[in-house]
Amino acid sequence: MNTSFSKLNRPFRQRRLGFAFLLAALLGLCVTIGLHAAVVVVPNSLATTDGNGTSTSTAGSASVRWLQIHDASQFQALSGPSLLTQFAYRPDTIVGESGPRSLTLRIYASTTSRSVAGLSTTFAENLGANNTLVFDGTVILTTGNLPGPGDTRQFDYVFPFTTPFLYDPAAGNLVLDLQIVANGSAVTFDTVSGDSAIGRVFAFDSSTATTGEFRPSHVTQLTFAPEPGTVALLGLGAAGFLCRRSVRGSRIDLA
Repeated sequence: MNTSFSKLNRPFRQRRLGFAFLLAALLGLCVTIGLHAAVVVVPNSLATTDGNGTSTSTAGSASVRWLQIHDASQFQALSGPSLLTQFAYRPDTIVGESGPRSLTLRIYASTTSRSVAGLSTTFAENLGANNTLVFDGTVILTTGNLPGPGDTRQFDYVFPFTTPFLYDPAAGNLVLDLQIVANGSAVTFDTVSGDSAIGRVFAFDSSTATTGEFRPSHVTQLTFAPEPGTVALLGLGAAGFLCRRSVRGSRIDLA
Protein backbone atom coordinates (compact mmCIF):
# COMPACT_ATOMS: atom_id res chain seq x y z
CA MET A 1 0.00 0.00 0.00
CA ASN A 2 2.78 2.38 0.89
CA THR A 3 4.63 1.45 -2.30
CA SER A 4 1.57 2.20 -4.41
CA PHE A 5 1.18 5.54 -2.64
CA SER A 6 4.84 6.33 -3.34
CA LYS A 7 4.41 5.55 -7.03
CA LEU A 8 1.34 7.71 -7.22
CA ASN A 9 3.21 10.61 -5.66
CA ARG A 10 6.33 10.26 -7.83
CA PRO A 11 5.01 12.62 -10.59
CA PHE A 12 4.09 15.08 -7.86
CA ARG A 13 7.63 14.92 -6.45
CA GLN A 14 9.09 15.40 -9.92
CA ARG A 15 6.90 18.45 -10.41
CA ARG A 16 8.05 19.79 -7.04
CA LEU A 17 11.68 19.27 -8.04
CA GLY A 18 11.11 20.91 -11.41
CA PHE A 19 9.42 23.82 -9.71
CA ALA A 20 12.39 24.14 -7.36
CA PHE A 21 14.82 24.39 -10.28
CA LEU A 22 12.58 26.96 -11.99
CA LEU A 23 12.38 28.97 -8.79
CA ALA A 24 16.16 28.72 -8.40
CA ALA A 25 16.61 30.03 -11.95
CA LEU A 26 14.28 32.94 -11.24
CA LEU A 27 16.07 33.66 -7.98
CA GLY A 28 19.37 33.53 -9.86
CA LEU A 29 18.00 36.13 -12.24
CA CYS A 30 16.99 38.28 -9.30
CA VAL A 31 20.47 37.87 -7.81
CA THR A 32 22.00 38.95 -11.13
CA ILE A 33 19.73 41.99 -11.23
CA GLY A 34 20.59 42.74 -7.61
CA LEU A 35 24.28 42.62 -8.52
CA HIS A 36 23.66 44.62 -11.65
CA ALA A 37 26.13 47.06 -13.12
CA ALA A 38 27.84 49.45 -10.75
CA VAL A 39 28.33 52.85 -12.31
CA VAL A 40 31.22 54.98 -11.07
CA VAL A 41 32.04 58.57 -12.06
CA VAL A 42 35.68 59.61 -11.76
CA PRO A 43 36.32 61.96 -10.07
CA ASN A 44 33.53 60.93 -7.66
CA SER A 45 33.15 64.57 -6.65
CA LEU A 46 31.99 65.48 -10.18
CA ALA A 47 29.12 62.98 -10.43
CA THR A 48 26.65 65.86 -10.27
CA THR A 49 28.98 68.81 -10.85
CA ASP A 50 30.44 70.08 -14.10
CA GLY A 51 34.22 69.86 -14.44
CA ASN A 52 36.45 72.92 -14.32
CA GLY A 53 37.43 72.73 -17.98
CA THR A 54 36.37 71.88 -21.49
CA SER A 55 38.10 70.32 -24.49
CA THR A 56 37.08 70.27 -28.14
CA SER A 57 38.58 67.87 -30.65
CA THR A 58 39.77 68.95 -34.05
CA ALA A 59 37.41 68.48 -36.99
CA GLY A 60 38.36 66.29 -39.92
CA SER A 61 41.09 63.67 -39.91
CA ALA A 62 43.34 63.25 -36.87
CA SER A 63 45.50 60.57 -35.29
CA VAL A 64 45.94 60.74 -31.52
CA ARG A 65 46.76 58.70 -28.47
CA TRP A 66 45.73 59.38 -24.93
CA LEU A 67 46.10 57.50 -21.70
CA GLN A 68 44.04 58.21 -18.62
CA ILE A 69 44.69 56.96 -15.09
CA HIS A 70 41.95 56.62 -12.46
CA ASP A 71 42.88 56.38 -8.79
CA ALA A 72 41.74 53.19 -7.03
CA SER A 73 40.24 55.23 -4.19
CA GLN A 74 37.44 56.24 -6.57
CA PHE A 75 36.06 52.69 -6.77
CA GLN A 76 34.78 52.15 -3.24
CA ALA A 77 31.34 51.42 -4.72
CA LEU A 78 32.71 48.09 -5.98
CA SER A 79 32.45 45.15 -3.58
CA GLY A 80 35.60 43.55 -5.02
CA PRO A 81 37.05 42.58 -8.40
CA SER A 82 34.54 43.57 -11.08
CA LEU A 83 34.29 43.44 -14.87
CA LEU A 84 34.62 46.80 -16.60
CA THR A 85 32.32 46.62 -19.62
CA GLN A 86 32.36 50.20 -20.93
CA PHE A 87 33.17 53.79 -20.12
CA ALA A 88 31.70 57.07 -21.29
CA TYR A 89 32.52 60.77 -21.46
CA ARG A 90 30.08 63.65 -21.32
CA PRO A 91 29.85 66.97 -23.13
CA ASP A 92 30.49 70.20 -21.27
CA THR A 93 27.54 71.94 -19.66
CA ILE A 94 28.15 74.85 -22.06
CA VAL A 95 26.96 73.43 -25.37
CA GLY A 96 29.81 72.98 -27.82
CA GLU A 97 30.51 70.74 -30.81
CA SER A 98 28.24 67.69 -30.97
CA GLY A 99 29.72 65.46 -33.68
CA PRO A 100 29.21 62.98 -35.17
CA ARG A 101 32.85 61.95 -35.04
CA SER A 102 34.05 58.53 -36.16
CA LEU A 103 36.84 56.92 -34.15
CA THR A 104 38.66 53.86 -35.39
CA LEU A 105 40.51 52.85 -32.27
CA ARG A 106 42.08 50.33 -29.99
CA ILE A 107 41.40 50.53 -26.29
CA TYR A 108 43.69 48.84 -23.76
CA ALA A 109 42.97 48.51 -20.05
CA SER A 110 45.40 47.65 -17.28
CA THR A 111 46.04 47.86 -13.56
CA THR A 112 49.10 49.90 -12.64
CA SER A 113 51.12 50.68 -9.54
CA ARG A 114 51.85 54.10 -11.02
CA SER A 115 50.09 56.89 -9.13
CA VAL A 116 48.19 59.81 -10.59
CA ALA A 117 50.85 62.17 -9.27
CA GLY A 118 53.59 59.93 -10.67
CA LEU A 119 52.10 59.65 -14.17
CA SER A 120 54.80 59.53 -16.85
CA THR A 121 54.76 61.23 -20.25
CA THR A 122 56.16 57.96 -21.65
CA PHE A 123 53.08 55.85 -22.35
CA ALA A 124 54.69 52.44 -21.75
CA GLU A 125 55.83 53.41 -18.26
CA ASN A 126 52.21 53.81 -17.15
CA LEU A 127 50.91 50.44 -18.33
CA GLY A 128 50.29 47.52 -15.99
CA ALA A 129 51.50 43.95 -16.49
CA ASN A 130 47.93 42.85 -17.30
CA ASN A 131 47.57 45.29 -20.21
CA THR A 132 44.61 43.93 -22.23
CA LEU A 133 43.08 44.84 -25.58
CA VAL A 134 39.41 45.38 -24.75
CA PHE A 135 38.19 46.97 -27.99
CA ASP A 136 39.38 47.11 -31.60
CA GLY A 137 36.89 48.72 -33.96
CA THR A 138 34.91 51.86 -34.67
CA VAL A 139 32.89 54.09 -32.35
CA ILE A 140 30.72 56.99 -33.47
CA LEU A 141 30.65 59.84 -30.97
CA THR A 142 27.68 62.18 -30.95
CA THR A 143 25.76 63.88 -28.17
CA GLY A 144 22.24 65.10 -27.63
CA ASN A 145 23.51 67.54 -24.99
CA LEU A 146 20.81 66.24 -22.67
CA PRO A 147 20.71 67.43 -19.06
CA GLY A 148 22.24 65.15 -16.43
CA PRO A 149 22.16 65.33 -12.63
CA GLY A 150 23.04 68.65 -11.03
CA ASP A 151 24.56 71.05 -13.52
CA THR A 152 25.97 68.31 -15.80
CA ARG A 153 25.19 66.73 -19.15
CA GLN A 154 24.50 63.03 -19.71
CA PHE A 155 27.39 60.64 -20.42
CA ASP A 156 26.51 59.80 -24.01
CA TYR A 157 29.95 59.50 -25.62
CA VAL A 158 30.06 55.74 -25.02
CA PHE A 159 33.01 53.37 -25.50
CA PRO A 160 31.81 49.74 -25.20
CA PHE A 161 34.20 46.83 -24.64
CA THR A 162 34.12 43.62 -26.66
CA THR A 163 36.32 42.02 -23.97
CA PRO A 164 35.36 42.96 -20.40
CA PHE A 165 38.31 43.81 -18.16
CA LEU A 166 38.54 42.38 -14.65
CA TYR A 167 39.59 45.25 -12.41
CA ASP A 168 40.51 44.91 -8.74
CA PRO A 169 40.98 48.28 -6.99
CA ALA A 170 43.06 46.53 -4.31
CA ALA A 171 45.65 45.69 -6.99
CA GLY A 172 46.29 49.26 -8.20
CA ASN A 173 44.99 52.13 -10.29
CA LEU A 174 43.01 51.75 -13.51
CA VAL A 175 44.60 52.78 -16.81
CA LEU A 176 42.76 53.23 -20.12
CA ASP A 177 44.94 53.67 -23.21
CA LEU A 178 43.18 54.89 -26.39
CA GLN A 179 44.90 54.73 -29.78
CA ILE A 180 42.70 56.64 -32.21
CA VAL A 181 42.37 57.53 -35.89
CA ALA A 182 39.44 59.94 -36.13
CA ASN A 183 37.39 61.71 -38.76
CA GLY A 184 34.21 63.78 -38.96
CA SER A 185 32.82 66.71 -37.03
CA ALA A 186 34.34 67.95 -33.78
CA VAL A 187 33.07 66.99 -30.31
CA THR A 188 33.33 68.85 -27.02
CA PHE A 189 34.13 67.11 -23.72
CA ASP A 190 33.76 68.03 -20.06
CA THR A 191 37.23 67.96 -18.48
CA VAL A 192 38.94 68.45 -15.16
CA SER A 193 42.46 69.46 -14.17
CA GLY A 194 44.25 69.61 -10.83
CA ASP A 195 42.33 66.65 -9.36
CA SER A 196 44.30 63.89 -7.61
CA ALA A 197 41.72 61.28 -8.68
CA ILE A 198 42.57 61.35 -12.38
CA GLY A 199 45.30 62.23 -14.88
CA ARG A 200 45.89 62.10 -18.64
CA VAL A 201 48.75 61.97 -21.13
CA PHE A 202 48.00 63.04 -24.71
CA ALA A 203 49.88 62.83 -28.02
CA PHE A 204 48.82 64.37 -31.34
CA ASP A 205 49.65 63.18 -34.89
CA SER A 206 50.19 59.50 -34.03
CA SER A 207 47.94 56.82 -32.54
CA THR A 208 51.07 54.84 -31.62
CA ALA A 209 53.13 57.69 -30.16
CA THR A 210 55.54 56.65 -27.42
CA THR A 211 55.50 59.94 -25.52
CA GLY A 212 53.02 62.73 -24.94
CA GLU A 213 52.23 65.66 -22.68
CA PHE A 214 49.96 66.19 -19.71
CA ARG A 215 46.47 67.39 -20.54
CA PRO A 216 43.23 67.93 -18.59
CA SER A 217 41.35 64.68 -18.05
CA HIS A 218 37.91 63.68 -19.29
CA VAL A 219 35.34 63.30 -16.53
CA THR A 220 34.58 59.60 -16.94
CA GLN A 221 31.70 57.27 -16.17
CA LEU A 222 32.74 53.61 -15.84
CA THR A 223 30.29 50.70 -15.89
CA PHE A 224 31.08 47.45 -14.09
CA ALA A 225 29.34 44.09 -13.94
CA PRO A 226 29.85 41.64 -11.06
CA GLU A 227 32.54 39.01 -11.51
CA PRO A 228 30.88 35.91 -13.12
CA GLY A 229 32.02 33.64 -10.29
CA THR A 230 30.04 35.70 -7.78
CA VAL A 231 26.79 35.29 -9.70
CA ALA A 232 27.46 31.60 -10.35
CA LEU A 233 28.13 30.82 -6.69
CA LEU A 234 25.02 32.65 -5.56
CA GLY A 235 22.93 30.90 -8.21
CA LEU A 236 24.27 27.47 -7.22
CA GLY A 237 23.67 28.22 -3.56
CA ALA A 238 20.09 29.22 -4.30
CA ALA A 239 19.51 26.09 -6.40
CA GLY A 240 20.96 23.82 -3.72
CA PHE A 241 18.89 25.42 -0.97
CA LEU A 242 15.63 25.20 -2.90
CA CYS A 243 16.24 21.62 -4.07
CA ARG A 244 16.97 20.58 -0.49
CA ARG A 245 13.74 22.20 0.65
CA SER A 246 11.91 20.44 -2.20
CA VAL A 247 13.27 17.02 -1.24
CA ARG A 248 12.30 17.60 2.38
CA GLY A 249 8.84 18.61 1.27
CA SER A 250 8.47 15.39 -0.75
CA ARG A 251 9.41 13.26 2.24
CA ILE A 252 6.76 14.94 4.34
CA ASP A 253 4.17 14.26 1.61
CA LEU A 254 5.06 10.53 1.72
CA ALA A 255 4.85 10.22 5.51
